[in-house]
Parts: sequence; C-alpha cells; structure tokens
Amino acid sequence: MQWTGQINLQPQRLKWVLEWGNWENPELVFVANLGDLFHEKVTFDFIDEAVAYMLIARWNIYQILTKRPEIMHQYFTSPDRLQNIKSALVKVKTELLETKLTKRVRKLVEESCKFLEETELTLPFDNLWLGYSVCTQKNAEDIYYLLKTPAKIRFLSCEPILENIDLSEWLGECIGEGICDGCGSRGQLYAVDVAPIAGAAICTHCTPPLHWVIIGGESGSNARTTHIEFMRSLTHQCQKAQVKIFIKQLGAKPMLNNAPYKISDKKGGVFGEFPEDLQIREFPC
Repeated sequence: MQWTGQINLQPQRLKWVLEWGNWENPELVFVANLGDLFHEKVTFDFIDEAVAYMLIARWNIYQILTKRPEIMHQYFTSPDRLQNIKSALVKVKTELLETKLTKRVRKLVEESCKFLEETELTLPFDNLWLGYSVCTQKNAEDIYYLLKTPAKIRFLSCEPILENIDLSEWLGECIGEGICDGCGSRGQLYAVDVAPIAGAAICTHCTPPLHWVIIGGESGSNARTTHIEFMRSLTHQCQKAQVKIFIKQLGAKPMLNNAPYKISDKKGGVFGEFPEDLQIREFPC
C-alpha cells in the first residue's frame, strides 16, 4: 500500500468497538492497525472522542501503538486532558443513546456509562495499553517519552527489528526487593548500569517500567533481512529485566549466522519453526 500523506478521519467507525467483545469475553483490540492515532494531523478533539469510545466499551483492552511518542506524551499529560475526555464522554453518550442500537449493545453501553458517571476519571486508564514502535537504535532514543506517559501497560513493538537494539538504558536487571537508592522506599529494585547513576538500585516508582516487548521480522515483497541474532539479543535483555516478550514472526528473510534460516511460510510466522529459545509468546499481566 502506497502512503499518500493524506489523513482520512472516519469518526463514524469509532462505534465499531461497541460490537466487539463483552464482559465475559473481552477482546484485545489493536487500534488503527494501518494508521497512527497520534499523527501530527490528527486533532486532540478526535483523539478525545476515540478514547471516550474506548472507555465506554471498557470491557475490551486497547493497544495503541504510535511512532510519535512525544505527541502521545503531550496528549496524556496536558492539564485539561481529563476534562476534555469527560466532555467527549458526555457527547458520545448522548449521541449513542439517541442512536438505534441492538439490545445487547445498548445494555452494555448503559451499564458502562452508569459506572463512568459514578466513578472519578483518573489516569492511567486500566484498559488502554500504550506502545511505541522501535525498529532501530535511533528510535530507542525517544523511549523516555513513553516512560513518562501514564499507562497501565507500556510496550514496545520492535517489528521489524532492523538492527541490534540496546535497551540497557531503559531495562534494568531485576535484583529483588530492597531499599531504593532514589526515593528510599522499599520495593522491587532494578540495577541501573548507565551514567550518571550506574550502580544504583532503583524502584519502579522512580523509573517507570516497560511491561512488554513485541519482537518480529519484516514481511512483504520488499522485506528487509531479519538477523535472528538481533532478536535473540533483545530477548535476553528483556528476560534479565523480567519484561514480558512476544516473538511474533521471523519475517520473510530471516538470517542466522549470515545464512538464510529455513521457513515454510512467507512471514516466518510458524511458531514451531522458531529457534527453541525464541519460542516465547507472553502477555503482560
């Protein structure tokens, strides 16, 4: 698909999320799989409305992935954000309850709106997972925007992984419970190996953690080579930091020890064909 530079917002599609899942069988929804909710040309008013729908359909979990973590951070940390989302919730609720809905959806919406009216709205939202797309070491330089953004689950999508990525600045090795060198509180500690605080033991309150890393190779007719060594290195870094890992696929052109790695499908997505130490598909709690 050729990117044209045009942004086409379709607010009428936001209500689709109401048809997916229910309290007993929630869905894990990947938001804007062919777009970026935090593109420069997407207004915060539109994002408020999208978030309002996700809060009303709060029986599902929403994965929001962006290539622009600085805009996502600006959005979720702006002083008027909660008030603007509350206003969007009122607007959306009014529109929905005046719309013809199925009996099932109307019941779900009414239950959810009642809960939201009776509950104080606070960040982070439990059913929104926020992620940043990191394919190169250069991309990794902006991870700190994600870490400063209030989120129930913060994740990286390293797909496609195009080079060896060192996350040591953001992934400390888990060293057990103790007294934090930063705030003095007792809790789970992580060793920090980078300047200027190398050797420190820091808790998750002082340094908000990453919770999940998705790793994968590139697919498609113009796919670039995926070196399995890069995937393995990042996997080991995550394991030391006790960060959950999901190996999605090896890609169309996986290489191991500078030789093509045999796969049977065009995406390298057959789980049983992964190297044994990369057969990992974990989810954050």
